[in-house]
Amino acid sequence: FPEKREFFQEGATTFQFGPGFSGNDLVLFHSRRIGLSESREEIPIIAGMKLTGKQGPLDIGLLNMQTDHAGTTPGQNFTVLRLKSNILAHSAVGVMMTRNTGSPLGGDNRALGVDSTFSFHRYLTIQALTAKTSTNGLVDHDWSARGRIGWNSDHTEFSAQHLFIGENFRPEMGFVSRLEPDWKGEQRTQAGKMEGEPLDNNV
Repeated sequence: FPEKREFFQEGATTFQFGPGFSGNDLVLFHSRRIGLSESREEIPIIAGMKLTGKQGPLDIGLLNMQTDHAGTTPGQNFTVLRLKSNILAHSAVGVMMTRNTGSPLGGDNRALGVDSTFSFHRYLTIQALTAKTSTNGLVDHDWSARGRIGWNSDHTEFSAQHLFIGENFRPEMGFVSRLEPDWKGEQRTQAGKMEGEPLDNNV
């Protein structure tokens, strides 16, 4: 579900993890997970706070929300911290941490991820991310990674990317695409190339 609540829409780009990748195969944080039950019923939010800002090259985002209990669903506390810094001329590295209490599997669910984007020589872009979750009762195969290399010039456009999602990777404040009930993780590589006539900058 897209986020339509104004409180969460404001400054939402600060909390994006791994921007630049297409698709929703791996999302570490999605605000619609707050105040919505597993059966997609609304859960009242008691209180919350959000801080976003910039200190020099560093973008900072902090969010904490407390929900009320609803039926058999207990109240939960949701926390997300996002730090991202610009480096070099057109590059950035960042980290995201999430924690929510009251996991369906018991205890807390935590996630930690690192992402980066490097742009070189005008045409070359390299992107990478890795993340790990901690969930009660799930051991090993609880991490994910994604990488992409792209070349985009006037003559040629090329990209290749690889995605890995472990069977027990469970970001409960985000989501991953599970294609079938007995899903055992995912590993996928994609590549593509396009060639064309040089662009006429005078048009």
